[in-house]
Amino acid sequence: MRKILSILGFLVFSLLCVPLVHADNNFDTAFDVTYTANTQGNTHVVFQGTLTNTTDKYYASSYSITTGFTDAQNITARDDDGSITPDVTTPDGKTRISLNFKHKALGLNSAVHFTISFDTASVTTRVGNVWEVAVPGIADQGTFSAFTVHVNVPSSFGTLALSKPIASGGLTFTKDQLGDGGVFLVFGDAQQFNFTLNYHIKNDNVFPVKTDIALPPDTSYQKVSLDSLDPKPENVFKDADGNYMARYFLLPGQRTTVVAKGSVLLQLSPRKETLTADAKQQYLASQKYWEVGDPHIQDLAHQLKTPEAIYNYVVTHLTYDFSRVTTSQQRLGASYILDHPSNAVCLEFTDLFVTLARAAGIPAREVDGFAYTQNSRERPLSLVQDILHAWPEYYDESKGAWVMVDPTWGNTTHGIDYFNTFDFDHVAFVVKGLDSQYPVPAGGYKFDDNSKDVDVVPSVITTEQPAQATFDLAGSQQLLPWLPIHATLTITNLGPGFISGRDVHFTSSLSKISPDTISLPDIPPFGKQTMAVEISHQPILTKQTIPITIQFGSISVDKQLTIYPIDPSQMPIVYAGVSLFIAIIIIWIIAAKARRVRVSR
Repeated sequence: MRKILSILGFLVFSLLCVPLVHADNNFDTAFDVTYTANTQGNTHVVFQGTLTNTTDKYYASSYSITTGFTDAQNITARDDDGSITPDVTTPDGKTRISLNFKHKALGLNSAVHFTISFDTASVTTRVGNVWEVAVPGIADQGTFSAFTVHVNVPSSFGTLALSKPIASGGLTFTKDQLGDGGVFLVFGDAQQFNFTLNYHIKNDNVFPVKTDIALPPDTSYQKVSLDSLDPKPENVFKDADGNYMARYFLLPGQRTTVVAKGSVLLQLSPRKETLTADAKQQYLASQKYWEVGDPHIQDLAHQLKTPEAIYNYVVTHLTYDFSRVTTSQQRLGASYILDHPSNAVCLEFTDLFVTLARAAGIPAREVDGFAYTQNSRERPLSLVQDILHAWPEYYDESKGAWVMVDPTWGNTTHGIDYFNTFDFDHVAFVVKGLDSQYPVPAGGYKFDDNSKDVDVVPSVITTEQPAQATFDLAGSQQLLPWLPIHATLTITNLGPGFISGRDVHFTSSLSKISPDTISLPDIPPFGKQTMAVEISHQPILTKQTIPITIQFGSISVDKQLTIYPIDPSQMPIVYAGVSLFIAIIIIWIIAAKARRVRVSR
């Protein structure tokens, strides 16, 4: 008499870490699954399963499948003999679909074919300008002889920008490609986020101080447009790590809140950037939390050698500690987390990668900022004091660029590749390379630890606005015209974009200007640079207007500098001197006449 088996199968999000109950070895289980997305953000999922008898002693009477989808709707099922009414339960918030088969597959190699379909809003998401499709992995590949996934999307989604793993032969993936991490697809060309950032700064001293705050910088992956900065700073300058630092002067006891508004445009491929030999040495140095000289670190780095090997080691060696996410915990550093791998959050994943890379002779540094996520279990963030996420980057000599990676999310997504291809979800607030603790990113400037000071939202890409600049030319108006006239040119970037360094050329039809060309450094939005030139001497006792043309890239600006034989600001002194001189002459003449009168008598 043949035995009847009820088979329980689990298809789950690998991130949920639900243990798999294996199907009986008397059956071969195969699935062909199709995910069809639409422009409303819903996905129709069809599981086509086959249970094949591997003996002639048993047949399957039922099958259960548990998915990680919590919102499965419109669930239907059928087997070879027609429709089946599924039994749907939600243990632990997951959806379990149980089937009692109508068709009895008897005999060796006989099979029952069945279909389960449902709709879910958990797979397809529109984020600003891009569409994301996240297909879950399978908890235990060994349970299935075959597991193939097909993804269908509307043409309106645009071009495929990112596929993890890389799609081969259309959007079809095998069970080996799915693995635990599943499939992550992104459609679109670029992504934009709008931001509003609050910086609370204060001076508790009894004397004035200067305070610098870090604004979101341009990086190898992002371009910043800073629309407003209120109140205006004294200046904005670029530091050695490429951060934009806004400088404010605060009076004793003064408190103020600076509000920065703008947008960030993200791309997938890093821009090239030359790294000098001196800078390379700085990005190999030991820092607090980056204990490059630790013997254990050194030994491990010499074994791993490459950025990819270091990334894979950090991903697999550390375990994300979700208990530390919402509590203010001390930063542990690379050496500590290497010996205590179960206590890591994003900072420790980053610290260990940076330290091992530097110990292996690979320039590396830390990036702090915002990372967009709709699943805090898959892609967790640290919510303490608005410092949302941290990830590392290393310098790739072959690409000539800084390359960002995210071992934290590589770990928590159970294997989605954040090494070979990045994403459209990471917005950098600061880069830390020369100092592991400075500068402080947006969200770290507080009066009240409970304040929410970071607001970053996906947005529609807007037309890029070119940077606007003002040119202020001022010159000394000398009393002695035969001396050179000293002039200063101040270029102020009014935003919203960054002005890259370039040469400034000076020409005049009436005078010689020295130097006639000056190399100007980069000017961040709301920053300014001042340069000095000399204008050749002018004819004596002649007021003259000197035309000066300033050529700055494609910008040509005509200025006029009026030169007086006597500096107008010094006229009162000149008048007083002339009056005194005349008075002395008059007194001298009177005195001389008086002497002549006395002699004649």
